[in-house]
This record gives sequence, structure tokens and C-alpha cells, in this order.
Amino acid sequence: MENLEWCTHSQNSQHAIDNNLYKRGKSVHKINVKINEIVKKYDTLDKAAQDEDITNGSMSERIKKRIIKNGHYFVKAPKC
Repeated sequence: MENLEWCTHSQNSQHAIDNNLYKRGKSVHKINVKINEIVKKYDTLDKAAQDEDITNGSMSERIKKRIIKNGHYFVKAPKC
């Protein structure tokens, strides 16, 4: 236990970011229903929700239920 030290939550979070240990949210793809192709890729659910001007909770529901709005639906991107 010699390698442990006390730190705040903020310090611990910054350490994770600095050392690429932070696990970001999953990528999200916007799919066009008519052509069944990806028309836009988002790094996170947050960014997709912002672009659609809806809450994260609403975006999550759209993904889970594959709700079609304006000819599009959203899916979580497959893991690489």
C-alpha cells in the first residue's frame, strides 16, 4: 500500500483524464430511415442530444426504443 495517496474527487478525475483512464460515453450514430445509412456520428450521447436540442434522457429513450423523428433514428455505435 505504499503507492496510495490521498486526493480529492476532482484530483482523481483529472488524473484519470491525464492518463487516458477516463471511460467516455459510447458513440452514437444517426441513421436515415429511407436509405438505412449513417448520416452523422457523435462521440457521445451528450453531443447527439445537444445537436437535437433534447435532454440526455430523451436521447437515451430514443436510442433504446429506436424512435423515429424527422426520418432518422439513433443507435449506439458498435464497439471497435
